[in-house]
Amino acid sequence: MLLSSDQSCLLMVDMQEKLLPVTDGPETVADNCTILMKAAARMSVPILISEQYPKGLGYTLSDLISISGQNEAVQKIDLFMHGRGYLRSTLR
Repeated sequence: MLLSSDQSCLLMVDMQEKLLPVTDGPETVADNCTILMKAAARMSVPILISEQYPKGLGYTLSDLISISGQNEAVQKIDLFMHGRGYLRSTLR
């Protein structure tokens, strides 16, 4: 089965200023996200970025926001993107 850009989406979850430094290999994680996002953009796959409670955890890395072509991430207060319909309402 092949994927098509009109039925696909790259979802980047919680790549935030205060969360990334406490991950294992933060530079590698950020670099890999950049690679994925650039590939998605080249293939016209929509990119959706979410961030968990940005007031406390910081905002999404600015480099990732600029690659996505969006002005900001979808802000959520639940741990899951599906909670409160964040994902459904954004993708429609």
